[in-house]
Amino acid sequence: MNILYFDMPMGISGDMVLGAMVDLGADIALLTAALDSLGLSDKYTIRFGRRNTYGIDCSDVDIETVHEHEHRSFGDIKGIIAASALSDRAKATAISVFGRLAAAEGKVHGKAPEEVHFHEVGAIDSIIDICGFAVCRELLHADEIRFGILPAFTGTVRCAHGVIPLPAPAVCQLTRGLLYGGEPRRFELITPTGAAILGEGAQQPVTKGRLLSAGCGSGKKDMGEPNYLRAVLYAAEEGSDRVLEICFETDDMNPELYPHLSQKLLAAGALEVHSAPVIMKKGRPGLAVTVLCPVDKKDETAAIIFANSTTIGLRYAEKERITLDRETVSLSTPWGSVRAKKTVFRGQTANVKPEADDCLRIAKENGIPLKQVYDSLKER
Repeated sequence: MNILYFDMPMGISGDMVLGAMVDLGADIALLTAALDSLGLSDKYTIRFGRRNTYGIDCSDVDIETVHEHEHRSFGDIKGIIAASALSDRAKATAISVFGRLAAAEGKVHGKAPEEVHFHEVGAIDSIIDICGFAVCRELLHADEIRFGILPAFTGTVRCAHGVIPLPAPAVCQLTRGLLYGGEPRRFELITPTGAAILGEGAQQPVTKGRLLSAGCGSGKKDMGEPNYLRAVLYAAEEGSDRVLEICFETDDMNPELYPHLSQKLLAAGALEVHSAPVIMKKGRPGLAVTVLCPVDKKDETAAIIFANSTTIGLRYAEKERITLDRETVSLSTPWGSVRAKKTVFRGQTANVKPEADDCLRIAKENGIPLKQVYDSLKER
């Protein structure tokens, strides 16, 4: 699995993303051909070059657009993307990014996402930036996106609605819950397009992985210091990833509620849910519950726990885990075949475990002990 990590000392914008991904090695010819298929070639010119920003050599992507008064809806943009020659995965990524922009702009202006008519974010350069990101992500085989702390910034910026404070309202919507840090600068460091692209990933570090390449995309403003976005491509260590461990105990919950809670958590994407009996502080028997879930599902998981249990608090921490690659294989018995889970570590088979439900079905259908089914598999 490849992880694309964005390091943002001076923020993130669409053209900085494109520059950094080209510097990482995304093929310019393939990128250009994909963008041409959007049918907008007469409305913009894109140039790829180099820019030295205070000693840091960066890839520089410059998009010049033909001035137009047309305001496109989210539906219009989806239509442009759907009709292009972008791959299905790139189309899905681009539409996902624009969907977040539509939702954020709709929240700001009190409209449904489909009713939003984009101004800045619907301009040609944003379509090129976002579709370019989607294409480059595929060209670089970036399975996962991660990013670091967002740089703090303040001030004002002029837009179609007049002068507004920074971060822009749409950026505030798009970065809710994310960590900002550092001394605030009086520049627009994060654009709505850049913030929407970050929504494709999670704010967490890469703890283990082999660094494949790094690239820098330059910003356009002279800030008196290096102005760039750095993108780093890692090959994650086989089977290694980060998960969130959420724990709580309760001694006043009806035990009939627990199976429903467990089912709700698993249906929402929890990786594991298990419990164990404990003695609570007043000597009452209780239940200790542990949930493993993806890091980006913390809030959703917490909401399910609070709504479906009696606990009044949770503890959570990020954990690193190693998992084996898995595949389903078929095993033969004298009474028919059963499915089995085959696990592999570094190319070698670690274990082959028959599915209990299949073995039980064969035992019932043939009127034989379940142990006999398992014993027949040991002989093969």
